[in-house]
Amino acid sequence: MEVTENGICGYELNNPDMDMFDTRILAVHGPCGDCDFAGTCLTPCESVRCLTPKKGNLVELGRERTRGARITYFAVLEDDKASFVRLSEPDHYWAKLTPIGQDQVPNWALSRLNANKHRQSA
Repeated sequence: MEVTENGICGYELNNPDMDMFDTRILAVHGPCGDCDFAGTCLTPCESVRCLTPKKGNLVELGRERTRGARITYFAVLEDDKASFVRLSEPDHYWAKLTPIGQDQVPNWALSRLNANKHRQSA
């Protein structure tokens, strides 16, 4: 498990919580290449976007592959609070970030988070 300094990146990645994440554009392709509003516009502009938490640390908990998509689980750790998100990267569509509850995080991913907490407190 590692703290992710670059943020969560994906093709046409949405920002599900503007209070939690800042959006950064890595690359813009196609006709929107000269647009000053590519990071906030809702019109698809063929961009690679990265989201970084405004507060706390972003930790990747692990990845799995489902039929047609790559799924990555993350935790945003701030003080003693953890928020969870799931990144879905379909093979032929835009990436999507979804806030999820702890009960929606697989046990194998939560065990990585809990193991890291025990190592830090020892």
